Amino acid sequence: MAERVLSRQILNASHVILVGTCLSFLVAASIVLLSESKATVTTREISDRMAITCPGAQGVEAVRQCSTLALDYLTGRDDQTLAVDREIGANAFALMNVIVSVGGLAISALALWLLARTLEETSKASNAAVVAANAAVAANAGFVEASKRQLRAYVVAERADLSNVGDGLVPHVSVTFRNTGQTPAENAVVITAVYRRILPDPAPDAPPFSALADPSVQTLGADCTFAVESHFPQPAMRPADWAAVARGEMELGIVLRCRYTDVFGREHEFTHRAHSYWHAGKLQFVAGTGV
Repeated sequence: MAERVLSRQILNASHVILVGTCLSFLVAASIVLLSESKATVTTREISDRMAITCPGAQGVEAVRQCSTLALDYLTGRDDQTLAVDREIGANAFALMNVIVSVGGLAISALALWLLARTLEETSKASNAAVVAANAAVAANAGFVEASKRQLRAYVVAERADLSNVGDGLVPHVSVTFRNTGQTPAENAVVITAVYRRILPDPAPDAPPFSALADPSVQTLGADCTFAVESHFPQPAMRPADWAAVARGEMELGIVLRCRYTDVFGREHEFTHRAHSYWHAGKLQFVAGTGV
């Protein structure tokens, strides 16, 4: 659209300059022709006047004198007229030269303006193309990133189960993990730390992977599960310990760290905590949330 408008403006300007140059040239040519025509009419009028001035001249001497006077008058007027005509013609040709020069300058200016506008429009088009290309690349990169997020593996701690519960026993806790994503999770590693604490003592932090001596690495397919079981440390639970758990004074818990790699080569890691609580006269173990 901008190119069409620019072309229309340039065409209109060219027409104006061309028409103006032609009209000026015609005016100058008309001046020259008019001056020549004027010189011819004036000469004819002088001849007529000479015939009127010397009517019925008789005799050789009278005719010679009349002819001489007529010739002198005619020659004087003719020289004067020719001088005027030459001056008018010279001025007309000078005007024509000026018109041609001005027209040439106008055409040169128009060419420079056209070049400048062309460069400007080309620059705008180039910038627009670069912006469009960058937007397309960004949109494509965003689409690829969104597709990766949609298709990658998502491993979560689904539930925690407490077992081997009783007086004189050491409880066990089993945490089940599930890959809720659409592609496998590779190199899945889990490290856990179980604890029992007297409230309100703080719970321990998740251990670092450097503390894992022999990691169990596995691949977890889409919508598949695996479980990790851990034993609470000695000593075994006594009846007073279970009573403290029931009163909410003691907590059995587990904190874990999980790391895996998706099919796009990105590594993911999360920390999870689960703990015991007493509900409806029965010991429960809540899965907890990621930390």
